[in-house]
Amino acid sequence: MGIDSRKKVSLGPSTTEEILMASRGNNKFVTLMKTAVGLAIGTDGIEVTLLSYLVPCVAAEWGLTSFQQGSLTASVFAGELVGAIVLGVFSDVYGRRPAFLVATLLVVLFGLSTTFATSFWWLLLFRSLVGVGAGGMEVPFDLLGELITHREKSRILVDVQVMWAMGSLFVGFAAWAVLSFGHSWRLLALVSAVPPLTVLFCFSFIPESPRWLIANGRVQEAKEVLRKIANKNGIELTAITIVPEEKPKDRHGGVANLWRRPDLRSRTIVSCIIWAAFGFLYYGVILLSSKILGESDECSFDYSILLFASASELVANVLTRFYVDRLDRRLSMSINFTVSAVMTVLMPVNSAMAWLLVTSFFARGASYVSACLAWIVTPELYPTQIRSTGHALSNALARCGAIGASYWVATPFSNEVIAIGLCVVGIIGAFTAQDMYEALEAPLLSVEERLDVLLHLKWTVSEFDCRLTRDIAELVDREADLLSRGRGEASLRPLRQRIRNLFLRFAETPDFNPEASRFIRVPPKYGKLTDEGMVGLTGVVSCK
Repeated sequence: MGIDSRKKVSLGPSTTEEILMASRGNNKFVTLMKTAVGLAIGTDGIEVTLLSYLVPCVAAEWGLTSFQQGSLTASVFAGELVGAIVLGVFSDVYGRRPAFLVATLLVVLFGLSTTFATSFWWLLLFRSLVGVGAGGMEVPFDLLGELITHREKSRILVDVQVMWAMGSLFVGFAAWAVLSFGHSWRLLALVSAVPPLTVLFCFSFIPESPRWLIANGRVQEAKEVLRKIANKNGIELTAITIVPEEKPKDRHGGVANLWRRPDLRSRTIVSCIIWAAFGFLYYGVILLSSKILGESDECSFDYSILLFASASELVANVLTRFYVDRLDRRLSMSINFTVSAVMTVLMPVNSAMAWLLVTSFFARGASYVSACLAWIVTPELYPTQIRSTGHALSNALARCGAIGASYWVATPFSNEVIAIGLCVVGIIGAFTAQDMYEALEAPLLSVEERLDVLLHLKWTVSEFDCRLTRDIAELVDREADLLSRGRGEASLRPLRQRIRNLFLRFAETPDFNPEASRFIRVPPKYGKLTDEGMVGLTGVVSCK
């Protein structure tokens, strides 16, 4: 019998965040989840990029009109619009895992059915249902965000987004291998359905979100999930006591819940504008580049430029990972919207290969960065009970933008006029992103980021047992409780001021922070900590 090398950890009353931090270990679980969710995100990228090759080829074979081509493209986005809302609400009511499974099954089943479509209307139906499944792919993204700690969330979610770019590249290489050698678009559709099929094999180790379970009063199930996560990471949780969250009156998902509270309403409005803008711009850039490089009467493309443009998303992902936690996301999003808009309007100006290569690379890469930042920020804007609903509504607005882009690019207008339209929407997104946090009426920290700060503050002061540190810990717990109840910023200001004042006293006390003695100029007799507290410093309490 082998020796059990797992580290044993016993926890007292703890929040989900504290338990996840204690359960990190070798973080093998996070690696597995990144793989599964990454494949799901890649599926969305595959289905969107497939349109760039599928629509022109079907149009050439069946003689589709411009309106039919636009409708075929828009059908996928219309399906994603429905899927984002329906599966988002479904996820908040019935759980993240069931919604993830339904979305994957829809993509696989009707992706394979596309291969056997015998008419335009059948193809339109199958692609619409594929879109419904693809629209629910924000659910696994939210699930992963709820299974990791807040401190590592931004980096991990950006890592997962790289699979979108990989999915886009997969379709590009598949199209080159299939279409350039004279094979049918049906074979391309079949090959593109294989990666989503692999997602189904990952469900054996995908758990339900413990945060969702706790928010819905299923604490015992949450404990089992957390124990399994710890075991996967080489940690044995011998005892868990979870501090349950108070259930709000509207604890189940629903789009109406996003509009009842003023703070959530303002967040939702601004988020929807940003998502609609990047949806119109991002998908418009993809479709416009295919229109410029493809021939409407033939299934022929310049694969080198299309693949190069897809590769821009890999570069953009690396850059996003580097500065996502270093630069103001508001400013980053605004700059990337602007760069994408300017490069888009320059794309049709010159037909030289090098010109198209550079402009399409930066137009697509910059719009991709804006999309990544929106995907990271949006789930942080909402509490657990309606997180998927809020994210789904924003995602649905992106699909509305994509539907508009589908018809806009398919119009008989010149490429220059089409590019100007995309540019205008991109500029609108840039201005909206610049005012994002002010319009949200929220500080640069989201609720979950604030809770993360409070958690680490509590751990810092808990190293010392005295009246001052106990007061700080008590106030921290009080603010965390009020945040979970959805209290607004205004009602929390006095409490936060008290926490700041007490922590300043903590930081200024040499017994806690030896470096503070270098900056405090007081006579020696006033710098000693006695049973009565710091001599001569009114209000500083004793640690005796």
